[in-house]
Amino acid sequence: MKALCFYEHGELDVLQYTDVPDPEPGPGQVLVRVRACALNHLDIWVRRGWPGLKLEKPHWGGADVAGEIAALGTDVTGWEVGQRVVVDPGITTFTDTFTRRGEDSVSPGYQILGEQIRGGHAEYVAVPADNLMPIPDGWDFPQAAAPLLVGLTAWRMLIHRAKLRAGESVLVVGAGGGVNSMAIQIAKLAGATVYALTSSPEKMERARQLGADVVLDYRQDPQWSKTLYKMTNRYG
Repeated sequence: MKALCFYEHGELDVLQYTDVPDPEPGPGQVLVRVRACALNHLDIWVRRGWPGLKLEKPHWGGADVAGEIAALGTDVTGWEVGQRVVVDPGITTFTDTFTRRGEDSVSPGYQILGEQIRGGHAEYVAVPADNLMPIPDGWDFPQAAAPLLVGLTAWRMLIHRAKLRAGESVLVVGAGGGVNSMAIQIAKLAGATVYALTSSPEKMERARQLGADVVLDYRQDPQWSKTLYKMTNRYG
């Protein structure tokens, strides 16, 4: 199969679009034919590398995969070849105290597709069947791939960790990024009042379209924290 991979860390010039061996699904895994894979800043960080990051080379990124099931490994039930799916990019490799209490992402065995393990910037990827979710009717592959990693990150922050409830207020700082764009939508769906802070008229309009109730330009209002303090009746 083809993959957009690198054999050494570096800038864009280290990327190669080349042939690599096809993955094979192991027990409990499925082989997904990648139809769309979003880009994240994580892909840049992984390509550049950091101290302590050890990857099998060649490596390819891509956390957000949408595609079709191409093959089933042994012990896989409930899925069919040809079914349209997305892949949860957070892969748990073993069970421990953290996973048993629902804190998979802090387990030493937690890995992210495209970071510690090869991802979706290739024609196929083998992943655990437990990480699959069906694509809703009416969604195309790019739409399905776009919100995965950023959506899970925002959900964990707001719903899992902060326990956000209806009637509360949320400030989203830097509302133009992927995680923060999802945070606006998740907070709004949770019934919160959403304040967004960004840096240009275009980003301000986008934040409003996503559901932000109040949008401030921190460049135009350097005292934005005081402004928000007053707007919330000194509640914050």
